[in-house]
Amino acid sequence: MAVRITCSSCKSQFTVSDDKRGRKVRCRECEKPIVVPDADAPKKKRDPEEAIQKDRKVRMAADRRSSDDDDDDDDDRPTRKKAAAAKKPVPMMLVVGGIVAVLLLCVVGVGGVAVFGIGGLGVFTLRANKEVENQAQANPKNDGPNVNLLDGKKPPIDPDAGKALPAELPPELVPKLKEATVYLRVTMPSGQVAEGSGFLAVEPGIVITNAHVLGMLGAKSEPPRNVQVVLNSGLPNERMILGDVLGVDRASDLAVVHIKDGNLPAPLQLEMSRQLVETQKVYIFGFPFGEQLGKNITVSASTISSFRTDPSTRELEQIQVNGGMHPGNSGGPVVHAGGKLVGVSVAGIRGTQINFAIPAEKVRLIMDGRLADAKHGEVYMQGAQTMLPVQFNCLDPLNRVRKMHVEVWAGTPGPPRPYSLKQPQAQAGDGKRQAHPMAYQNFGGALDVPMPPLEVGQVCWVQPVITTASGTTHWGNAVPTSVGMVPLERKDADLKVSLTAVTERTVILKNSSSVTIFMGKKKKMIAEVLEGEILESLSFHQKCAFIKTGIGGFNVRAEEDGRAIPLNPEIPPYLRAIPPQFILDETNKLRGRLDRSLGKTKMSPILREQVEDYYSQLCNALEAVNIPMPNRVIRPLESFPTQLPMMLESGKKPEIADLMLTCTYEGVRTRNQRS
Repeated sequence: MAVRITCSSCKSQFTVSDDKRGRKVRCRECEKPIVVPDADAPKKKRDPEEAIQKDRKVRMAADRRSSDDDDDDDDDRPTRKKAAAAKKPVPMMLVVGGIVAVLLLCVVGVGGVAVFGIGGLGVFTLRANKEVENQAQANPKNDGPNVNLLDGKKPPIDPDAGKALPAELPPELVPKLKEATVYLRVTMPSGQVAEGSGFLAVEPGIVITNAHVLGMLGAKSEPPRNVQVVLNSGLPNERMILGDVLGVDRASDLAVVHIKDGNLPAPLQLEMSRQLVETQKVYIFGFPFGEQLGKNITVSASTISSFRTDPSTRELEQIQVNGGMHPGNSGGPVVHAGGKLVGVSVAGIRGTQINFAIPAEKVRLIMDGRLADAKHGEVYMQGAQTMLPVQFNCLDPLNRVRKMHVEVWAGTPGPPRPYSLKQPQAQAGDGKRQAHPMAYQNFGGALDVPMPPLEVGQVCWVQPVITTASGTTHWGNAVPTSVGMVPLERKDADLKVSLTAVTERTVILKNSSSVTIFMGKKKKMIAEVLEGEILESLSFHQKCAFIKTGIGGFNVRAEEDGRAIPLNPEIPPYLRAIPPQFILDETNKLRGRLDRSLGKTKMSPILREQVEDYYSQLCNALEAVNIPMPNRVIRPLESFPTQLPMMLESGKKPEIADLMLTCTYEGVRTRNQRS
């Protein structure tokens, strides 16, 4: 006969043989001793106060155990615990970080964007929603679902952590999960409409989706015109709420949107306490193929087939699942049979059942606050000290970042070092790290950092560091400064144009451009790099100057949707036959352009169009770098406005479009006896 017992520490249940009654055994999960009740022992009436004290001790012990487990992630655990872990049918705990893995596969986005690659280190933050920030400050403990992950304390023991998952998703959970899953209609800056999925998570009003669903996966992508968040899509109680984009994390392809409404479904809870295993059953919620299939939500069963880790950090980057995702599922939740979020749908390989989800830990990290983009200014001298201006921004939608500092050290040149949640180890040639605190405000910090003395061949390494409310420390990407950088002297300069000092010169022109053409739901991308030698001859007449040009060597590298487009060899000779002339005033501002016409030259309409297009690109590139000057003495870091007139071919006659710029004078750098 077997006896069913329950561990008072971790609440695990298991059976022992009848001959163990009255003796101590160890819990098979937490290794704590348990006394097996004696069948003949009289049942003692439990004193209420004693019960309260006992429960309090159990919770304290569990909290200590949770804290110890967190601290032991990177350390060797006792042999007994290792042995116990070896018996359990689960893999070793995966410690998830914030660095991105580039997936060397051609993947198809399961959102509105057709084809994309998983990768890119860029992280872009827009802003934190003021209402969310105020709510977080007014309720620092935040009693919302699962928010204890972010409130600066150790997360409580998950009441479901010790329980086995059900074999299937319970029917009573399905309506709640469907309510928390939302349909997204995103209007891009071009007017194009994309469809995708998302879900409510972490706090009321917070919607998680993919960055590519919002059209913001690219480093230079602009925010969408609007984001429509549809709740209960396809049902009689369907409603639409406009969302605000709080920020995107391009490294993990995640985005945070905020919606304002007093009657929202409960957010999904993130699975942080249970280890995932291959063959585990999961459920994918979302809107495959958008409204083309129908407005109602689709729920698909799938299984975990693999865990994809970053090869350099060995941290979990993606969860591979066997089917269940299609275009339109992007950004939707992937949950286990207990109804908690384990991942976010992101991509699949066309023509296969191989699909990928972003781990829930990535969602927790961006909600907790993480480093985003970094900018380094021009090195300058302040007395005898070399200074480097730096600026760092954070993705911090809930205003959880508490501290920021920057670490610098002298070392040998090398590739950038990755983002990490662990204290980086010194590498060969590294000098002592120097930490400089930064004031964190407006979701970032800026500082002029003293650089350490550098020996010949050394560089200065720079690494930002933040600490969040949960106590997590993030080390951002460490990057080296340029070798042989000549510091600026911050002194006054007379920025005055001379139209007589140089009468002839050869300039090397390089113009890069990319164009996306939308045709209904299809699009094509054309990228070109134009390079050429231009001879400029200047003649001064009273208060203006004429610049005659001559086009020398000319080369174009072009591609359409990644396929190379060869340059028609007839184009360069025609371009050399029609060099433009420009008229400048005494401030270097463009006042006019004299164009030569191809006239009645016999050529095909297609060739004529190509020649005129490249001619416009050459002219616009020359005009774009012809910056007017203030013609006065200007102080370091002083800014001045200016405008660049550019002639654009928009019809039969060229039209002038002005680029409005703000220029900032940084200082003087002396190189080769020239300032």
